[in-house]
Amino acid sequence: LYIRKIANPNTSYNKGLIYCHIDEKVVADFFFGTGKDLKSTLAQIKETLKPASFSTGKKATISAEGVYHAEGKAANVIGIIPGTDPVLKDEVIIIGGHFDGVGDLGRVMPGAHDNASGSADIMAAAKAMAKSPVKLKRTVVFILIAGEECGLYGAKHYCENPVFPIEKTVAYFNLDMVGVGSGLRVGGIESFPHILKCFQDANDEFIHRPFRTSKYRKPGVGRPRSDGSIFAKDGIKAFWFGTFYQMGEQRLPFY
Repeated sequence: LYIRKIANPNTSYNKGLIYCHIDEKVVADFFFGTGKDLKSTLAQIKETLKPASFSTGKKATISAEGVYHAEGKAANVIGIIPGTDPVLKDEVIIIGGHFDGVGDLGRVMPGAHDNASGSADIMAAAKAMAKSPVKLKRTVVFILIAGEECGLYGAKHYCENPVFPIEKTVAYFNLDMVGVGSGLRVGGIESFPHILKCFQDANDEFIHRPFRTSKYRKPGVGRPRSDGSIFAKDGIKAFWFGTFYQMGEQRLPFY
């Protein structure tokens, strides 16, 4: 039972496992009269990293119908701008983000922020770079990645079947949820001052947005919730782009 009405990312089909969403009001009914509450129970799990199971003394019935489409398929979409340098053109910079999405159940906005926003920016960047008179020395690959929400499958597939050798891939820039809020965040960039300076200078001169950065984390730290983590585990330097709200900004529905 997943305590949220927004579809859960990274939920794969597992035969025999019943999975569904419940509202927090239902959870409150489960806890009622037990002497426990959800907040303290979750805090206990986080503190001890162990289950906090107990009998609620209640019974519930859930009825639903679902269909598993085993024949369903997805595909990554890739565009390439070849480099111009005779040697460096064999090296690759990847700009990517997933184009699948989940929405708020019962509402119209499936994936507008997560991650149609990143997909739109990637296509705009590809168009601008293709038309630019300034040609890059290295090859740039633009990739719209499938299957992120159900287990990072598109990123895994690319890294297992790369268009260009992994050892020739210089960096991966991941655009995920870049559509709301005036702030701009670039994860991992602090550890590479020469790259950070490029983004800082561009922001200072052209964009003028609140700008946050972070240091690079070792691959495998934390739960892999983004395509960038897959590229990082394969030895590719991966950076994360996102946006954030400033205090006082009107917040829109998350997805």
